[in-house]
Amino acid sequence: PLLYYLFSSMATKIGPLIHIMLRNELSWPIHAYVRTYLIEKNRLPEWLTPLLAPFFYPLLRSSFFNRNKAILSARTLMDR
Repeated sequence: PLLYYLFSSMATKIGPLIHIMLRNELSWPIHAYVRTYLIEKNRLPEWLTPLLAPFFYPLLRSSFFNRNKAILSARTLMDR
């Protein structure tokens, strides 16, 4: 959030030279997150993983709830 604030304040001063995109990028499949962070941490039975994973799919795959990657693109004045 701090870097986003700094870059977005620079972008408002400079204009369209700086563009920030916030995306979601997962390192594991959804069922691995559900198994590790929900099932194992709460000591629930493993057979719940395939049943619960589809419910968490929209939350973990969308960029709305889980923005964990920022892509910054900048242009020089000569590119304009």
